[in-house]
Amino acid sequence: MPGQLPRQLSSFVGRQRELDELRRLLRGTALVTLIGPGGVGKTRLALQIGAEVLTAGETPVALAELAGVKRAERIPETIGHALGIVEQRGRSPTAALLDGLRDRELLLLLDNCEHLVDACAKLVAKLLAHCPNLHILATSREVLRVPGETVWQVPPLELPPLHIGRGSALDQQLLREQLETAEAVQLFVDRAAARLPGFLLTDENASSVARICHQLDGLPLAIELAATRVSALGLEQLSARLADRFIVLTTGSRTAVPRQQTLRATLDWSYALLSEPEQRLFQRLAVFSGGWTLEAAEVICVGDGIERGDVFELLAQLVDKSLVGVQDGFDGEVRYRLLEMVREYARMWLANSGHSPIWRRAHAVFFIQLAEENERELHSRDQRRWLDRLASEQDNLREALAWALECGEFVEGLRLGVAMLRFWTTRAHLSEGSRWLDALLAASDRAAVPPTLRARVLGGSGQLAFARGDLDGAAARFQASLSLYYKGGDESGVAAALRNLGRVAQSRGDYPRAAFLYQRALDKLGYMNEKYGVADCLDDLGEVARHRGEYDRAEDLDRQALALQRELGDLRGVAYSLNELANVARHRGDYDRGIALCEEALALHRELGDKRSSAWSIYNLGLIVQAQGNYDRALRLYEEALSLFREVGDLRGISSGMSGLSDIARTRGDLQSARELLEQAMQMSSEVGEQRAIALCIDRLAELAETLSGPLEAAALHRQSLVVFIRLEDQRGIIEALEGLGRSAALEGEYPRAARWFGAAAAIRRRVGGAPSRTEDSVVSVRDRLGRIQFEKHWGAGLSLESEVLFAEVLSS
Repeated sequence: MPGQLPRQLSSFVGRQRELDELRRLLRGTALVTLIGPGGVGKTRLALQIGAEVLTAGETPVALAELAGVKRAERIPETIGHALGIVEQRGRSPTAALLDGLRDRELLLLLDNCEHLVDACAKLVAKLLAHCPNLHILATSREVLRVPGETVWQVPPLELPPLHIGRGSALDQQLLREQLETAEAVQLFVDRAAARLPGFLLTDENASSVARICHQLDGLPLAIELAATRVSALGLEQLSARLADRFIVLTTGSRTAVPRQQTLRATLDWSYALLSEPEQRLFQRLAVFSGGWTLEAAEVICVGDGIERGDVFELLAQLVDKSLVGVQDGFDGEVRYRLLEMVREYARMWLANSGHSPIWRRAHAVFFIQLAEENERELHSRDQRRWLDRLASEQDNLREALAWALECGEFVEGLRLGVAMLRFWTTRAHLSEGSRWLDALLAASDRAAVPPTLRARVLGGSGQLAFARGDLDGAAARFQASLSLYYKGGDESGVAAALRNLGRVAQSRGDYPRAAFLYQRALDKLGYMNEKYGVADCLDDLGEVARHRGEYDRAEDLDRQALALQRELGDLRGVAYSLNELANVARHRGDYDRGIALCEEALALHRELGDKRSSAWSIYNLGLIVQAQGNYDRALRLYEEALSLFREVGDLRGISSGMSGLSDIARTRGDLQSARELLEQAMQMSSEVGEQRAIALCIDRLAELAETLSGPLEAAALHRQSLVVFIRLEDQRGIIEALEGLGRSAALEGEYPRAARWFGAAAAIRRRVGGAPSRTEDSVVSVRDRLGRIQFEKHWGAGLSLESEVLFAEVLSS
């Protein structure tokens, strides 16, 4: 009889929003069809709605299960039996059904219509036309296409945050709350506890549970099947084995219909309902990762029985049958996707067909061409749009790179790596980009690769290493690329390599060499009229001039660069020039102008989605407001910059951000916190081997030790940093360490030695240039103690020391 729904022996988890909205819809809609892939929970949701309607006394409810019906003519009979409508001799089951329902108020749950969808649609249309008080809630993997039908796509369960980080206690609490309220996690924990009494979500297992729910796409059937395994497998083992999910997820309820007892069976049911052309397209769609556009499918998936004009209709049919999902994509374009486990299932069929290499190659060729077309636009005025386009296809681009490595298609892979470089640097995928390029370089070491292409990849790998703070690795790659460019006679490439080597020299504080290399690159680029490169070199030379304290020259060069960048419409270049002008303004004490320029640069970086450059603009803004004495705002800016630096993995930036926070702590007299921040920065840098950041931290710790621990410890730390700076050939660092040793000697009362170290530092500063010394007060104090004649004697001795003698003397003292 109506009202007798099957008893549900497990709890219903989540879906409150869906329940509320569907009950509202059913009050005013004759037909609502729940659609979605197998295992998404359509039947369970329909039964829960029916149970709530019954409990509320709104209307009688009946369930007709069609999964076991094999022939279309049996549908009216099956529904009639579910409703208790007795068949009459001489009357068809359809006529009896219409008579029985004509005046009855009823909510009919019509479960599993997809395998007989045409017959179901015709019968439903007839019932609704003749039964004014009938409401139908149908479940199907395919839309019925009945007039007046409201289609409701049942989504997977809400997923938790994937990464449980190491933030503050408050951050951890918020993450745990998000995890505990995520529907997918609630279902997993509920079903796991039913199989393994006492199972709870804890701090120890939270990350594993979150990862498992993501691996299963939030599909309720998959989650329930996985939860049955917790009694036999630990969570980490279960997560690892879900790579073979069709083997692992095989034990469901013995009382469920066969196609719902395993994940493989429920997908087999859907696949068997496809036509042969639909099956072919479905298999080929497995080559996509993270979704695709209609254009991509029309190029990649055609051939062997599928024409370009067939693709849209076949794709639409797969959408209707809930195997392919639809979502908003880049620039308002519709985007299609497969749930990951559905994609894995399609990939199995594609592999079994023997044609997987054909379609994987077609996929890779399409996305290599896409990346190369985009690369040409990444200097344009519309570069944010092109960056976003690459971001939308990032998973497919990764798939193409993996194909190149796996199949030995190294030239294609290297071409793609070159095309992706600006995206990786702008959107701060530094480590990922390095992994791809270095893997391709290593794998293709003995392959026939054009020297210029290999040189470009080496240069790109060097840029990523440089951005991460690996100066030695960057220099080696840049030098190798320069040799290949010279060998191939590529003057444009030679200029790029020279400029890159100039950046390394500048970072090491060797300003004369940096300026020499930049000027050589500028001369070549100017001769070839390569304006983008010319603008970059002007900015580089301006930065060197600023470090040398040549502020007029720096501003002139940066203004020339800015004008050229604006002419070219390169927003990223414009932002860099604005940042450099802001730095010049800071050094001149023009703080208001510096802030305005920095904020303009920051707005452009944010518009481009360039997190790493945004972080540097925020950090530079912090330096300016700190110089103004606005320590509260400086603190907030350093914290914001540090968060972004950590997100993008910029080691030099992380160290700078922590040093900025340390400066604020020291300014406020909290020397202990200042030291702790520097020690944290040094520990982080030590873990990844970033030597320059380590040396900078040590030297700042030495400055703190001058107050906290005394001159002996300070001198030891300055010598320790000096050793690293000497090895890195970091002239600026060497100057700072020598001046620190001079201050420590002065604090010990060793004034002759202090004058000697100050003189040695001054000699290097004169040779390489640089900002004015911060030790002027200490120098004056030492001169007063020694008297002019003695001071000039020891100062002069330091001034004339050869580097090798100087370093040996300092390190042995």
